Order: sequence, then C-alpha cells, then structure tokens
Amino acid sequence: MGSIFPTSPTENRYLDEIKTIDQPGTCDKMGGCPIGVKIPENFQGPADITLGRERP
Repeated sequence: MGSIFPTSPTENRYLDEIKTIDQPGTCDKMGGCPIGVKIPENFQGPADITLGRERP
C-alpha cells in the first residue's frame, strides 16, 4: 500500500478519525509506509477510502 485517503461522500471532508497502520521498523517514505487502516468501532456513516500503491 502506498497512500490512503479516507473521505466522506456526504460531508465532503477528509476523515481524520480513520488512521493508517504503519509497517514496523524504519520507513524511508515521506508519507509513511502504511499496511492497513484502523476504523474506530463507533465510526458511523459512509466513507470512501482510496488506496494507492507504488509500483516497483
């Protein structure tokens, strides 16, 4: 995974309550090295999550 951009289609905003799970160890990328997402149990409403992947 490269980049993660969670947004709300109904509120037109970035969802900062949805966080990335970063890989353990060091990462040499400015945006981090996410390997997944954490969505709070009490999150309600729709979300669009766009996942980007860097090609080797």
